[in-house]
Amino acid sequence: MNHLIQLFHVHKCFYIQEHAGIPTSDNQHESFINLHYLNTAHYSSIYSNRLNAYQTIGRTAPFCSFVITSFGSLLDELFTIKGAGTYCRYFQIDSFSSPHDSTLIQQVHTILESSFSKPLAPNFSLSKASTIYIQTDGDGLAVIERMGSDFAYLDKFAVLPLAQGTGLGRSLWLRILDIHPKLLWRASLSNPLNAFYTKNATGSETIGNWNVYWKGCSLSEAKPYLDAIGQKPSSFS
Repeated sequence: MNHLIQLFHVHKCFYIQEHAGIPTSDNQHESFINLHYLNTAHYSSIYSNRLNAYQTIGRTAPFCSFVITSFGSLLDELFTIKGAGTYCRYFQIDSFSSPHDSTLIQQVHTILESSFSKPLAPNFSLSKASTIYIQTDGDGLAVIERMGSDFAYLDKFAVLPLAQGTGLGRSLWLRILDIHPKLLWRASLSNPLNAFYTKNATGSETIGNWNVYWKGCSLSEAKPYLDAIGQKPSSFS
């Protein structure tokens, strides 16, 4: 199978079963699995062997995705973005702590400007204490700053237009939450991801032109940082 995927550069493979997706303990289904960080202990032997095989293929063919779904849900997988099964793909996300070299900083600038379709402010610079999480091919990134002793602030989150809809954004998001369970971030009022952020945040407040979000903590824990986040200058011109 690996040879055929490499030979024909196959971008998506479907595994059809009786029900759509890998079931979870609450009778739902797993919507996304990043094969690079696969932990088969979370899944029954029915699926762990298959996922291990997908992971092996993904290491040499990261362009290929695997969808576990049912025949009844196949049309959703083919013709909608969300789909109805379990979407699996191999994304390696590397992290770089400060200090950052000039090549990495320039790559960050390019990804941000391409993703948001606008130039960065002339005085924009990364925090000296920031950590950059970037997908190996440079298709997406997240920038994290420490805030206090317990919190991480998601300063930047961006995926290049050509990589949107591939699962990379979801993969970055889940990876950040794995490493930083107490998270603060903000988004402009017009940001198209606000619906997603609202659904996935513990809470939010609107401060000026920003929605400020927190996850993994209470309002009382997040409150001391909210005004400072809302008053940060925009990074873009």
